[in-house]
Amino acid sequence: MLLIAQVTIAFGGLLANVLSARGLGAEGRGQLALYLQVTYVVGTLVILGRDRSFPAVISEQRGLAAGTNDFARLLGLPCLLALAICAVTSGFLANQGMVHIVWLAAALWLVVIGNILTSATRSVSIASGEGRGYAIGMGVSQIVLLGIFLLFFVLGIDESTLWFSAYGVALAVPFISVSLARGLGTNVLGRTARQMRRIRRLGFTLVPSSTAEIITARLDRLLIPIFAGYSALGYYAVIATFTELIIWPIRHYIDSNVPKWAAEASNGAVLKVRRAVLIVFGLSMCLSLIVGVAIWLLVPVLFGTEFLASRELILPLVLGSGTYGLSRLAVGIATARGASKHVNVINIFGMMASVVLYLCLIPAGGAVGAAWASFGAYFLASCAGAVYLAKSNAKVMSVGGIRELEDPK
Repeated sequence: MLLIAQVTIAFGGLLANVLSARGLGAEGRGQLALYLQVTYVVGTLVILGRDRSFPAVISEQRGLAAGTNDFARLLGLPCLLALAICAVTSGFLANQGMVHIVWLAAALWLVVIGNILTSATRSVSIASGEGRGYAIGMGVSQIVLLGIFLLFFVLGIDESTLWFSAYGVALAVPFISVSLARGLGTNVLGRTARQMRRIRRLGFTLVPSSTAEIITARLDRLLIPIFAGYSALGYYAVIATFTELIIWPIRHYIDSNVPKWAAEASNGAVLKVRRAVLIVFGLSMCLSLIVGVAIWLLVPVLFGTEFLASRELILPLVLGSGTYGLSRLAVGIATARGASKHVNVINIFGMMASVVLYLCLIPAGGAVGAAWASFGAYFLASCAGAVYLAKSNAKVMSVGGIRELEDPK
């Protein structure tokens, strides 16, 4: 069911991408992309790693209602932090007076809260093993978003802040739907204070990793409007939205296996790393080829001649997304093993590489420079992930001389 939810998100995201690009043009699409990147970064920061620590700690499946109540106890501080950061950030992004500042601050906070609640719902679904509620919620969310976007497109509304506000309305739907369906606040046995502290503590140790990961993935779209303008970001966002389809199935495979890997690691079992690497590699190659060809053919059909120049971004962005999976696999396995130090090292290395490459290539090359810098950063992060997997492989095989990464079968 979680895979169905991911497919729903992907399909809805593509349609929203087409409608917003057609309705706003390259510059308006660039403004919308910038607002969204800010909310992704803020949402990742303020959730304090709890969306990752929860399924890693809660390896037994207790049901969606209990998990929803557990996670609800973790959301107070993230929501307050989001409010403070969005209030400050809107002052830098708004350019049409105080009314626009207040409007944008409210929209930013709404979208960030939507991102937090969606991540929480997904995390609970992974930990509980019940993905139906999340899939239904995401389906409703995409219908709401596309309905609003279609209305804006038909009416000819070209205010990017208004289009952006629609995301907040749509993103809040999954968590509310699941909570109402599963009875948030009902009398279910919750986690003990000690268990909740463990989730918070592991989450805090993963904050550097999640921060580094989101900077690696989003810094390009924050820097492009500074050095090349909103139109360049509009071209870039149109292609990047497509190429993200490559990593989504891979991320789903990794995230859905973290609870199982964590349970195996806690029981002393040896993780089947080699098999996981082969699966991720095969998915990356197949999806990169399919998505790359599809984007090349569909750009003029879906977006018109205005976006033909974005075709030169396809190759580097497809290569970047295709190589990103190995680093995500290494992070997932390290998280399952409780090796937060290695998680941080992999992601911080990728972040440092991305910062250097983006600052070197974007000022001179604009969106094209950003695309090749993105590929370079993802490639180097995956190299760091491969080193971790190889070393952990060798360490496991050396213990007692009899432990293997694969079953003898």
